[in-house]
Amino acid sequence: MKKLAACLIAGSLLIWAARPAYAGGTREITVPADQDAQAEVSFVGTIKVELISVVMPAGDIDFEVDTALPFEISSPGTQITGPDITVENLSVVPIQVEISRVAEIEPGDVIFYGDKFSDRYPQSFRMVDKISEVEMPGTALLALGVKDYPYTERELEQKAIKPGREDIAVTKISAKESCTLQLYGKVAPDFYGAYQFTVKPTLKISAARG
Repeated sequence: MKKLAACLIAGSLLIWAARPAYAGGTREITVPADQDAQAEVSFVGTIKVELISVVMPAGDIDFEVDTALPFEISSPGTQITGPDITVENLSVVPIQVEISRVAEIEPGDVIFYGDKFSDRYPQSFRMVDKISEVEMPGTALLALGVKDYPYTERELEQKAIKPGREDIAVTKISAKESCTLQLYGKVAPDFYGAYQFTVKPTLKISAARG
């Protein structure tokens, strides 16, 4: 049994709200005193969102991966043990939760615990966005989604937390409601044993569109 330690770090949390636009300028209308003054006026109403307010976990999210457990698309979270990630929308508008970008893997983000004893098999770690690519030692696919949702293989791959990717949709949350998220994925062990890796996505919360 090979259990891997891992960590998901929200590199930063971006909260976006659309700003309302206001009409500007005036005009002068001059008519004789014995006539009426008429002018067409359009009233444009804009709903102003003062604040998007959410409650969600802060800091690092540690989880453990047991690569001895089989990955099945019908139960894609089997290998991963970690805390639920609950996002509560306190706003009066629905919000969109997404990953705006995934930082590249840097030195120190991957720690190998086993001793490399062969030149034939390298010690390496690589995150991918295709489940079929998680075959070679040290490969992994992780996805953030709604807890216990029956995702298809294609849907999970679209949510893959792969370094360099941007604008990964996670879910929409209605006003005054909450949603529990979890990590899904498939991870292959390193040829030399256990290792630890850190992934750094940036979560973005914004007013839902459409």
